[in-house]
Amino acid sequence: MAFHEGKKPGDNFKDKLISFLSFQAPPGKKGGLPPKAHFSIWYFVIAFLLFTLLQNYFLSPKVETIPYSRFKQYLADGQLTSLIIGPDNLTGTLKGTEGQKGQSFTSIRVEDPNLVKELDERKVNYSGF
Repeated sequence: MAFHEGKKPGDNFKDKLISFLSFQAPPGKKGGLPPKAHFSIWYFVIAFLLFTLLQNYFLSPKVETIPYSRFKQYLADGQLTSLIIGPDNLTGTLKGTEGQKGQSFTSIRVEDPNLVKELDERKVNYSGF
């Protein structure tokens, strides 16, 4: 098997791969897309990554992690609307101001035998999983 002078064994595959990824005709061959219509797959990849980052930043709910002591203060002040009690953490929603949705929060769960009693006294909706 003879190679052209100056060409390495992987050059032909590399040229074909570059041609495929950029939707262009290989060098020295006519055809392919007109010059203004060349499209690189990398434009799509970059646009997809930017869209994903923007979606995560702007559209994802903001959940604040608070210490258990602040959670207890919110409970005492009547600021909680709902609570989900998990094995390791508490996830809930604070009351919102007029026209605004309540702030979501999470806190590390601390063994507190009176927690359910306090939630009942303050009429907070709670559930466990």
